[in-house]
Amino acid sequence: LLPPRPRPTPRPAKRGIDPARLRRALVMNDVAYVNKVRDELARLAHDRVKERELLAELTQAGIPEAVLVGPLRPAFVDGSNVANMSPERHGHLAYLDQIRASAWAEGYFPVTIIVDASLRYQIDQPDALMTRVERGEILMAPAGTSADELLIEEAQTHHGIIITNDRMTNWPAAKSLEKRHAVLECDSARLGSFHRSAFFW
Repeated sequence: LLPPRPRPTPRPAKRGIDPARLRRALVMNDVAYVNKVRDELARLAHDRVKERELLAELTQAGIPEAVLVGPLRPAFVDGSNVANMSPERHGHLAYLDQIRASAWAEGYFPVTIIVDASLRYQIDQPDALMTRVERGEILMAPAGTSADELLIEEAQTHHGIIITNDRMTNWPAAKSLEKRHAVLECDSARLGSFHRSAFFW
């Protein structure tokens, strides 16, 4: 009888980062996973070639470099305001995706989108909006309350900016918070300038 053949030694798992998993982590504001990826990139700092290769792979997959390296800052999106930027009679769900991607591109993370409960009756894709709310991708204020209060509270707690075109004059606490406009270019939403002092509005 022939001796039993030795079993092959299992190969170690290929080291790498799944861009789809990382994008999902960004959408879900999974800070722990995003920090894990950033730490892995930091460990490659001694090997610039490998670091640039991994960065190139991730950016080619649509992951903004700004969320992978450099400082991060949280942002809170006035989702109802941004969705309704167009002069059309209904809001656009796509604007929320676009403004979040624009915020990522400038190094904002996590990016929390908060909407009023009434937005479901004002937007072009109400079922898709509610699906995202159920998944935790978008936060919806309780019916009968304003999302502004939650936006302000979260921005104060986490030292983040608010992305809105609303002056928020009814909320004194908002005066001390940093805010940025959202703008439309070719029917696509992106971050605009910082708000000027309320005194100049």
